[in-house]
Amino acid sequence: MPKTTGTVIFMNGASSSGKTTLAKKLQSVLSEPYFHISIDAFLHQLPDACLGDDGYLSRELPRLLVGFNASSAAMARVGINVIIDHVLQEPEWIAPCVREFKSVKVVFVAVRCPLDVLEI
Repeated sequence: MPKTTGTVIFMNGASSSGKTTLAKKLQSVLSEPYFHISIDAFLHQLPDACLGDDGYLSRELPRLLVGFNASSAAMARVGINVIIDHVLQEPEWIAPCVREFKSVKVVFVAVRCPLDVLEI
């Protein structure tokens, strides 16, 4: 393996704030390849019945987030560069996320946009 760890560009922002657009643009201009890993795409791997079940999501979301963070960090630990598209919606989601990525280089990007854009 040529690298010990990959670089993580961790983008956090509200849904529809432009994280995916920014990730795709970064992929096109960065000198090395980066995987784009999205929490939305990760969750949409669930069956539609689970996505539509608020009770299921309320119960399982903490465990799903642990899995998302662990799998994303694992890619970086083996030398793969990743752009993470996340929504750190609750304050208690931050510390476990930080712990998971502590052994890799992370550039944290806050993605913000005007409220009127989010309301569209």
